[in-house]
Amino acid sequence: MPYFPESTASSNVIGTRQRSARPGAVQLPVGFVFDYNTYFPWQVWQQADGGYKHNVDVRQMISANLFSSATNMYLSTAGSDANNGTTWALAKLTLAGAIATINTNAVPAILNVQRGIYYSSTTDMTRPTQPIAIIGVGGQAIFSASVSGGVGTWTLSSGSTVVYENTESGVGNVIDRINLTANGFMQPYTYASFPAGAGNAAITYLESHPGYWANVSGVVYQSRVDALQPTDANTLVIKNGADPLIKMTTSGDMYLENITTWGGAADDDGGWLLDGNATGVFAAKNSSVMFAGSRGATQISTRGVCVENIKACYLQNVTIFHITNDGYNAHEISAIEPITVLVDCHISDCGYGTLTANQCVTLHDGCKGIIIGGLFYGSAGAAIGSINVDTQLWAVGATAHTDRGDIIFGGTIGPRNFWMRDGKMWLDGCVGYGSETNVYGEVIGANGWVYHRNCWFPDGELKGRVLEY
Repeated sequence: MPYFPESTASSNVIGTRQRSARPGAVQLPVGFVFDYNTYFPWQVWQQADGGYKHNVDVRQMISANLFSSATNMYLSTAGSDANNGTTWALAKLTLAGAIATINTNAVPAILNVQRGIYYSSTTDMTRPTQPIAIIGVGGQAIFSASVSGGVGTWTLSSGSTVVYENTESGVGNVIDRINLTANGFMQPYTYASFPAGAGNAAITYLESHPGYWANVSGVVYQSRVDALQPTDANTLVIKNGADPLIKMTTSGDMYLENITTWGGAADDDGGWLLDGNATGVFAAKNSSVMFAGSRGATQISTRGVCVENIKACYLQNVTIFHITNDGYNAHEISAIEPITVLVDCHISDCGYGTLTANQCVTLHDGCKGIIIGGLFYGSAGAAIGSINVDTQLWAVGATAHTDRGDIIFGGTIGPRNFWMRDGKMWLDGCVGYGSETNVYGEVIGANGWVYHRNCWFPDGELKGRVLEY
């Protein structure tokens, strides 16, 4: 990662809150085992003000053949799966329909998706069998595992002026589309549990608890914070039990740009399931994974992005928000240890299921990863965690803060920002605050260490095997 002259620098700036600046090339961490030439052919450098810049473009990691030899296909909210998908006028309507045709054609494809929302009440994704790029055109293309139209039909509950109900089955999340979180995301409502037959009790409770919802004996109730009737303009109803909305191709590479998914995933599969292709590379830019898993009567604990037995996963400017388990999770499967590279990602509010230790980012089983910039916070565990022998992670200019820990779910992990158990983690110019523990180097079965330099930790403790270098 040599010095990259400022005169030809990109405009990608990573935070400026570091304690001291060492302008020029970022020094590689000693002991970090990583094939930079193969997996990170870019530069990262520090400026005089303490901030960092980079010239990363993750699209470059996708085989050039995908873009040079692919057939263009088209998907539109005004399309039909009876069409062949070869022009906008003959566009497909569903992701499943488009990918089925691409698989039949048996050639690499670029699927151009018109900006808009594509609803599916079950699953809207067939696994590709060809190298594929899925690109939103004109803005974000959103695939939603939700009821028809996104909201369903709601009527005022008997005797109430603010509680509404419907009889949609399999509801996993109720989302407020107009009263946003402090960070500008759509607001998931809080689930309140009631026994069968307790519909009247649920109505009474929700009348004094706006922003809550319940599912009682097949009837879904909600009380909006603004007391409005739920409509497709203000409410999104996510179905549970849907398959992952994005699945890795079984052949070659896969690329996403301007793609958002709402909901999806059964069990631990992930809103995006990236597996089953040991030589394949996945990359995504300017995309989002939100609301994967279920907080309803049937709790489904799942990951946002689940990475297993693929060659490498690259995410740039990807948002992962409100996931019931880990936001991003990489595992070794069948002796394949996927490489992880996360650049300028925003991952938050993960861990709302029944499992403990839910991080924004977790690497396992000897996987290696690099994090450049980004914001990580609000999860039920650590913000950034790496676990198991030989797992290694290097973070440059990342900010982690205000995590919840998993004690609220009966676990043992207090709020912590950076956490390594039995592996090694290097932190360069990172920021951590607002959690009980900023950095925790934990040893259970092996020699775990966290090394840090030029970081800013204004509060919280440094615990365990933590060394400034």
